[in-house]
Amino acid sequence: MTTSWKPVLAVTMSVLAFCALAEMATPAPASAQRLVVAGAPPTHEATLPHQGSISQKLPTRVMFEYLTDVDPTTWDYERPMLAERWQMSPDARTWTFFLRKGVQFHENQGEMTADDVKFSFELLMGKDAIATTTPQWRKLIEKIEVVDRHTLRLVLKTPDPDVLFELSSAREVQIVPKKYTESVGIEKASQKPIGTGPYRLVEWRRGELMRYEAVDKHWRVTPQFKELVYRFVPEDSTRVAMLRTGEADIIELPRTLKKDVEAVGFEARRALWPGIVVFGVMGGQYMKDRPTYNAKAPWLDRRVREAVNLAVNRKALIEHLFLGEAQAATVPIIPSWVKEYNNPAWKPYPYDPDRAKKLMAEAGYPNGFTVEWRAYPLPGVPELVSVSEALQIDLAKIGVKLDLKLTELQTIRPHYRDRKLAGIGWLHRTGIPPDPATHLAVFYTAGGIMGAVELPEIEDLFARLQRTADPKERAKILRSVGDSVYNGYHVVPLVDLYALFGVNQKKVGAWKTTGYYSFTHLEYAQKR
Repeated sequence: MTTSWKPVLAVTMSVLAFCALAEMATPAPASAQRLVVAGAPPTHEATLPHQGSISQKLPTRVMFEYLTDVDPTTWDYERPMLAERWQMSPDARTWTFFLRKGVQFHENQGEMTADDVKFSFELLMGKDAIATTTPQWRKLIEKIEVVDRHTLRLVLKTPDPDVLFELSSAREVQIVPKKYTESVGIEKASQKPIGTGPYRLVEWRRGELMRYEAVDKHWRVTPQFKELVYRFVPEDSTRVAMLRTGEADIIELPRTLKKDVEAVGFEARRALWPGIVVFGVMGGQYMKDRPTYNAKAPWLDRRVREAVNLAVNRKALIEHLFLGEAQAATVPIIPSWVKEYNNPAWKPYPYDPDRAKKLMAEAGYPNGFTVEWRAYPLPGVPELVSVSEALQIDLAKIGVKLDLKLTELQTIRPHYRDRKLAGIGWLHRTGIPPDPATHLAVFYTAGGIMGAVELPEIEDLFARLQRTADPKERAKILRSVGDSVYNGYHVVPLVDLYALFGVNQKKVGAWKTTGYYSFTHLEYAQKR
């Protein structure tokens, strides 16, 4: 098939990286005891869990622990971690957690207790919190009770039989020490954070790296690599060169550079699950009573939204930017592999630019229009800005001219949180969770942080979900949410992705990762 566009940027990057691979001399290899990973910089370079989005937690997952764990092979998120066991009340509103005894915070800061868990929740829900799930926790939790030193009770305002996923190592409830944080203050605690994880932070150079040392005889796992360095490297070609020269052992790898890495003897290793979805947001689909609602936003017209979706050549996108290592998305965030949440009628939107032009004319835009489109890099999808450039080419063919503005997530995030992006579009990536309820609410409800879509019918569905404990009925409601999003063309679903990593397989042996956002389970990486 002859494609309609070719990503020049991706090709240029590939050439530059190949030149770097061919020309750079190889220095002495890094210490066999040190694992160096290189990824795109986090969107918020912070350490405490309430200070940034989920992406911010990529480099800190090894330092903190959670109530439950995730099995990277099965995506089972009900494995005990800091909670040894738990009980759910029949109405799914009260959860009692029995904590593991004897778990120690780093730097001799004492045993982890129920007071620490309660404090961690309070930080995540506090007035200064900007975590992705902060609005959901504020809405969900009625009270937190410390029953005794090792028993905690969460009382919820509404039933939530799926809350364990939000408490797992995939998400944001990282447990921090109450006594230490209160004694030194938030600012100092964020400069020298302390957790209970298998690695402790020993150095943080802002904008450059976080360096960790393994905790000897850790209760859960003693890492085989005694030192872990997480380096923040925005340029794809630089990360590839670092792999080649021995400066990095695992890197985030764009698909366009996969063959270059394999050609010089390194491994391109794919995550076990499609853990990332990429989609476009057509800003301004707000409730009409919002002060920032703008009735002139062109894609408030369903015909325009459908036209935008029909104009996107997803097959070309998958073949050229992702080299076939992606699948077309249908409803962003709903996991395609969980049958209960999916409607068989959902199919990827077809590529039909002729019908798209007719819809544009019917909507009153025979000559199209110009809109601002924000593009920004994010960890896990090195191709993200290139995807926006590809959309710019596709949509121009139906008269939709994207005025591309390069920015950073931390710049645009307050604007979409405050619903100040009416008539402005942007591309985003997020994780695909096995239990999508809370994550869907982040993007598709009036109380969610993203504000991709606000619809009365979806608000009603989530209100029903909050009153429902039965798993089958909850799955049915989530399918209905998906129907509303899909049938209304409310977002621009593009691809579901498996995260891809370049690996020095002579040094790194087994390492299993869900690829949820990017790196996971680095503490379990084994030496070759």
